[in-house]
Amino acid sequence: LVISAACPPPASAASRSVRAVPGVQAGVLAVNRLSMVMTNCGAFASDGFFAPPVVSPYGGLVFPRGSGKVLGFAGGMWFSGRASGVLRTAITEYDTEFVPGPATPGGPVLDTLAHRVYSIARDDTTGYGAWMARGVPLGAPLDSSGTAPGLIGDQTLWTVYTDAGVTTQIYNRGPRTPIGLEVQITAYAFDRGPALRDVAFLHFRIIHRGLETLDSAYVGLWYDADVRTAAIPAASDTSLDLAYVYRRTDDSEYGAAGPATGIQLLRGPLDSGTGPPMRATSIVGYVNG
Repeated sequence: LVISAACPPPASAASRSVRAVPGVQAGVLAVNRLSMVMTNCGAFASDGFFAPPVVSPYGGLVFPRGSGKVLGFAGGMWFSGRASGVLRTAITEYDTEFVPGPATPGGPVLDTLAHRVYSIARDDTTGYGAWMARGVPLGAPLDSSGTAPGLIGDQTLWTVYTDAGVTTQIYNRGPRTPIGLEVQITAYAFDRGPALRDVAFLHFRIIHRGLETLDSAYVGLWYDADVRTAAIPAASDTSLDLAYVYRRTDDSEYGAAGPATGIQLLRGPLDSGTGPPMRATSIVGYVNG
């Protein structure tokens, strides 16, 4: 399930009641023509719609990097499944039902040094020590030698978050039963032309550590794309498992050939754990509010 959303200006989201996420931190994937913010509590391409806010000069998703022209306002994973016939969900939108750290009974004990967004880059080893000492024990990937961080492309970010211990729904909609999900996300990018200079890759490793058996589970990618304004149409190409948004008219800053932006499912989880990889089952575009 892939969801692409063309949503209202930030004020409408700001009017909602947003929970404080203890220990929220952000990293920025900024090695090619994109810059994309990623947090340690489930949000990607988000400008920090959390309390306290993740303060970043980069915006959620900016193109070209450093221009201040925003293509994305918020993104996150949606998960749903059934336990003994009862629906269980874990959602990141403008708010989140995840907290930093791995899944442990009752929720993780926050460690602001370890439960962070780790970053490494080609020809820059400044982040290697923290990655190896604090990230690897939590699940951060290693390279093929097993002795160095698992750098992919020209920059790689990694973090881990969980819904364990989170007992209220987003926007204070009432109580929720934690699933016990642990999500390890790796984001990476290549500074290599032509097409890879405009792409950010996200790899989700979703581990169910809860005690309840889940069935009928779905994973969704929710994305509030702006292209400098919320007044944009959403579309899809189902043959490519691609949801995208675009400008109908000339743009005062980008010009006649304004960009489109979207999310494409490159490889889904293995069907029944063995294969083949599952494809997107639906692509939904909607205008919120």
